[in-house]
Amino acid sequence: MTFTIPARKAIPALVGLFGAVLDCTMTISLHAQVNSGAITGRITDASGAVVSNSSISATNTASGFVRNTQTNSAGLYNFPSLEPGNYHLVITATGFATGTSEVAVSLDQILQANFQLRVAGTQQSIEVSAGSAKVGGLTSPEVYQRMADL
Repeated sequence: MTFTIPARKAIPALVGLFGAVLDCTMTISLHAQVNSGAITGRITDASGAVVSNSSISATNTASGFVRNTQTNSAGLYNFPSLEPGNYHLVITATGFATGTSEVAVSLDQILQANFQLRVAGTQQSIEVSAGSAKVGGLTSPEVYQRMADL
């Protein structure tokens, strides 16, 4: 059995079919567009060793919106689906000085932001009080006088 379609009816049918296919592909491509960016990176120490369980916060400087994450065992972190804009990053880890950075995320961009943290310095507190000290049974003024006499 063979079906025959007259030529003047076939052209409108093909145009309609082509229009339907074109409409479907445009709809699919519109849904595939990305309206965000991302920040990803690795946190290491001065020797290049990874710093796992670091806390990283990304604050959008325009809106104040904050996202938080932590590094995995390989020192990697990821902030997916960020609104394009400027971000203030703060990186903290036990035993390390806090790291900060300003970055700009663009539409459909994956920004690589690696950080090298410095070991935190130790703080010592020394209390000094005024008064007379005894050295060998002598008070401070007597010690100074004896030293001056030498």
